[in-house]
This record gives sequence, structure tokens and C-alpha cells, in this order.
Amino acid sequence: MKIKKVRGHCRLQKQIKAFFKEEMVSGLALHIDFEYEYIKFRIWPWSGVTNRTETRPTEPKGKTREIILTGFLDIYDIWKKQLDSLNEPYYLKLWFYSPNVSKSQIVCATKNRLNWYDGMFFSLAKTPEFNLSKSKVLNNRLTKLNWEYFFDEEIFDNTTLGEVGDYKSLTDYYSHKNWIEKQLRKPHRITLLNDPIDDCTEYYSFKKGDLWVGG
Repeated sequence: MKIKKVRGHCRLQKQIKAFFKEEMVSGLALHIDFEYEYIKFRIWPWSGVTNRTETRPTEPKGKTREIILTGFLDIYDIWKKQLDSLNEPYYLKLWFYSPNVSKSQIVCATKNRLNWYDGMFFSLAKTPEFNLSKSKVLNNRLTKLNWEYFFDEEIFDNTTLGEVGDYKSLTDYYSHKNWIEKQLRKPHRITLLNDPIDDCTEYYSFKKGDLWVGG
């Protein structure tokens, strides 16, 4: 994996502010069949990055990181007011990834999806120090939320490779096979499924960073 330095942060910061401003104006789309909603950070060059992407941009840092965190907190406040007006239980959380800030998102759910995210993330009893921002203003807002610590993990299963016929060529197949074998030589967790899903019998989880869930 190659890491590419991101340039033009003044321009990108304006785009990020505009992105969050548009989302705040839109508000939370509440309707009869509403059960969940989320907003992911979708700003180029960080949008569209996958686990197999050969070149990955450096994650937002400094002022850019602070702007992203502020934007999510602003949306959280707006959504919370709307959800409080429903007078019914709801799930509203900010998922903030570190150092993989670009994966961060805000998630809410109600009704049948209220407990949808229970047990989704893995964690150990030992929790690192909570320190998402160096800004006193932001820290004052952050400490008003209750935060839980989890692992930011990349997960795939024993069926990820697939069959030779699933690929355009043998070269593609063996390239993916070599990538999987290389990953499996790294430290990871193995989860065996009590109820296999078709041929899927186990998951492989690789820690990539930290995940703070606040709400």
C-alpha cells in the first residue's frame, strides 16, 4: 500500500465545510418508513478508497481533522433535536476513527433498527486515553458525549478469495490469492461462526486503528 501526500488543504477545507453545511441544511430525513440514516465523509481524495486500493491518501490531520470533527458534531446536535421531538427511543452515535479519520460517520436508527448496531464492534477491557482533539473548544463539546472505545478493523472471511471463474484472468486470481495469504500472515483475530452462512465459516479481523463511538 502506497501512501500519497494530500495537497491543497485550503481548498479541501472549503469543500469540507460546504459538504457539512449542505448536510446540516438537509437535516434528518424523517418519514413514515424511517428506521435509519447515516452520513459518511465523502470528500475526494478520501472517498472511494477501498482495502484493495493501491494508493491511499494520507489521512486528514491538524486543522482539516478539526473541521471534520466539528462538522460531525454540528450534525449530531441538529439530528438529536429532531430525534428528541419524536418522543421514542433512538440510536444516535458519532463513529470517529483514528487515525483513519476519513472513515468516520454519524449514524442513527429507530424502531426495528434500534438495536441493529449492538455488538458490531470489538474491544478489550483496556481503554486508551480519550484525546480526539487538541482544541479546548472542541474538547468541551466532545466531553459532553459518552464515549466507548472499540477496534477499527478490516474484516474478510474464508470465502473472500472465491473461485477462479469469478476473475477476469488467472493473473487477477493469483494476485488476489497472494494478497489474502500475505494478510493472513499478519496478526489478526479469528471468529468461528456457530451458524455458517453458506460456505462462510470464519471471519478474519485485522486491527487498523481505534474507533471511538460517542453519543
